Amino acid sequence: MYLMIDNYDSFVYNLYAYLRELGEEVLVVRNDRISLKEIEKLLRDGLDGILISPGPKSPADCGISCQVVERFAGRVPILGVCLGHQVIGHVYGAAVEKGTCPMHGKVSAVTNNGTGLFAGLPLAFSVTRYHSLVVSEKSFPEVLKVDARTDDGVIMAISHKTLPVYGVQFHPEAVLTEYGHELLHNFVKICEEWKTRKKKESGRTRIKKLEPYRPLAELFEIFKEEDQAVFLDSSLQNELGQFSIIGRKPYLTLRKEKKLYVNGEAADETLESFLKRYLAENREENPTALPMISGAIGYFTYDYGRRKEGISSRFPDEQELIPEAVWNFYDNYLIEDHSAKEVFLVAGGRTCPAEQGLSELEALIGAWEQGRDPLHEEQEDGIQTEGFSVEVKADSTEEEYLKAVEDMKHYIVEGDIYITNLTRQLVLKSKKEPYETFLKLRRINPSPFGGYFQYGDFQVVSASPERFLKMKKGYIETRPIKGTRKRGATKEEDEALRKELVDSGKDRSELLMIVDLERNDLSRVCEKNTVKVPELFAIEEYATVFHLVSTITGTLQKDRDVMDLIGAAFPGGSITGAPKIRSMEIIDELERGRRGLYTGSMGYLTLDGCLDLNIVIRTLVYKDGSYHLGVGGGITCESEPEFEYEETWQKARALVEALK
Repeated sequence: MYLMIDNYDSFVYNLYAYLRELGEEVLVVRNDRISLKEIEKLLRDGLDGILISPGPKSPADCGISCQVVERFAGRVPILGVCLGHQVIGHVYGAAVEKGTCPMHGKVSAVTNNGTGLFAGLPLAFSVTRYHSLVVSEKSFPEVLKVDARTDDGVIMAISHKTLPVYGVQFHPEAVLTEYGHELLHNFVKICEEWKTRKKKESGRTRIKKLEPYRPLAELFEIFKEEDQAVFLDSSLQNELGQFSIIGRKPYLTLRKEKKLYVNGEAADETLESFLKRYLAENREENPTALPMISGAIGYFTYDYGRRKEGISSRFPDEQELIPEAVWNFYDNYLIEDHSAKEVFLVAGGRTCPAEQGLSELEALIGAWEQGRDPLHEEQEDGIQTEGFSVEVKADSTEEEYLKAVEDMKHYIVEGDIYITNLTRQLVLKSKKEPYETFLKLRRINPSPFGGYFQYGDFQVVSASPERFLKMKKGYIETRPIKGTRKRGATKEEDEALRKELVDSGKDRSELLMIVDLERNDLSRVCEKNTVKVPELFAIEEYATVFHLVSTITGTLQKDRDVMDLIGAAFPGGSITGAPKIRSMEIIDELERGRRGLYTGSMGYLTLDGCLDLNIVIRTLVYKDGSYHLGVGGGITCESEPEFEYEETWQKARALVEALK
């Protein structure tokens, strides 16, 4: 079935009749009588294509038409006729302006490029025109191309370079337009081919249980040197860390520097718009209990979020150690369910047939098993026994950090903010290799949201305890951490420190402020009455510290997606403060450099619309022979500068130890 958006035109049912003659069902709805949600339902029910009709006025005065192109381009083929053609140009940034003279009921010769709608048609034929406005050459967007013109050069047809989106300025249904039936038949064929291809793509993923069971922490040894290989590691296998995931063989790489690079080529699109479009166009349902079977693994830096919020930095771009964001879509995943002690191999069939991909994974694992050193099992995680010295250099002295805390407290007292976050950056020198550091860190400081990312020119070693956002089937959870105490040397000391954190008025008020901030952020995109706080002040135990944690939940609005959720909530409130924008401005003023990956997010985005992201804390970035570590904490009017300074070293302790 086809949906035709009627822009209150008098020729709509001529188009309708042509499509009916081709054997197609058509639903005609006026541009103010249907919602995006209703169109979403039609799409789920098997909608073949959308037509946007001719009509009076301009693209600014045609109801839902522009939103239809913005929402559904790339998800279903779209054809715009006359005003619908102008809508497409307008949505993608082309100027729509008056032509040299009105062309109403006029017949003109047009020449075309013989592609898309014009495939198999003569390269020149006559068409009927009813328009005063035209899509102009001015500001003509890079993503579109011109498919047909009149003899005097007026644009008569356009199409998107990569998506099935087409526009014709003339009226194919007019009695004097030649080849109008054939042009519409071409659109129907485009829609049929699109649907066939999408069905093939959605059913190609193959999954197989690995026998015998081997933990991913062992299997990653096979892939650790592969460029772009990643390991989302839940080494603390509690209810938060049920799954670990390895991704390898990327078929699509996204790297955001000053520009977005797609598979190494510069793209004229933002990262967020690319991800939003690609995730929608390539949706693949996950019928399994696994957290993902297709999608992307990667990260956003804090500075990506700062730019997203429109906050400039006083520090030069040259301070950026790594790209603002990297997101790779992988063809192979290995997924471990720690609770069931099972590992599943996933092949997406994008770089080779899925069955071949599974066979390749099994062969790699088999060869690794045969080549294993029996003594390896007796060595503790393969960690070298000799020690390394660690040289630590901070971007601020103790006195400078204490002053920055006082300056932040001054802003709080003056009423600029309620709470903020102060970070210091450490540069650490050690001869220990990043992967060996990762193995030791996961042993001495297990965490539910850690990982190892091998990006070739840099590596990421993480032991994060904090979940930023998780969404599964529209249900959202965020778990901010505020309040930290070191673990005691004895059971009695441990219990005393735990109680101190539980009873701390400063830490409780700090967390409460962030809970209210996160409730605000989720409420921007959640259904009404769904944002809740099921857990307010809970204690979580880790190898070296206690944390005070809350849980906030909600249900995403039906017309929103993961990128809307990230846009509403990133960067996380627990590492910015509140109000968020003013806090981020003060952070840039008082910190000594850019944060980079620290306090950004790592995790996954799936093709069925789910995500799981951490807050990047307790994380090392290795580049050019040095490790970079951010440490910091929340600052309130009750903060004691000396305590805040000492807490930064408590948080760094496990990571420094891992480098020894």
